[in-house]
Amino acid sequence: MNPDMKHKDMLKRLFDYEDYIQNDYNLFKGELLGSSEKALISTNMNAFLFGLISDQSVKAELAWSLSYRLQERLGYFDLKRMLSELDTSKLETIIKEKPALHRYPANVAKYLYSACELIERKYGGKAGRVQGHQS
Repeated sequence: MNPDMKHKDMLKRLFDYEDYIQNDYNLFKGELLGSSEKALISTNMNAFLFGLISDQSVKAELAWSLSYRLQERLGYFDLKRMLSELDTSKLETIIKEKPALHRYPANVAKYLYSACELIERKYGGKAGRVQGHQS
């Protein structure tokens, strides 16, 4: 088999495999998240951004449910309010509460708080505006 054919064959097998597993590992189609978690990250771009930021060194279901679990603990999911009522150490404490929302609470609290500041300052509190969308 010539190199072009090998390459095409390998690509075909990769795409076939992706088709085969796509629903098992899709956060919105699979069973990794509950319906409430899915609803929040699919309708709130700020919550989606928190999921993206949190998706490091933890299982996907833990990272992507962080926004929802944080909302449960705070009683709200509002960046401006988070900035006025919390600082990074308070956010870290909330993330650390058992069961912990992330494996690295200090780092993720710092990243999330910085994201809150940036989104509020540059995009009027709406992460959907980062790429020019008006959500």
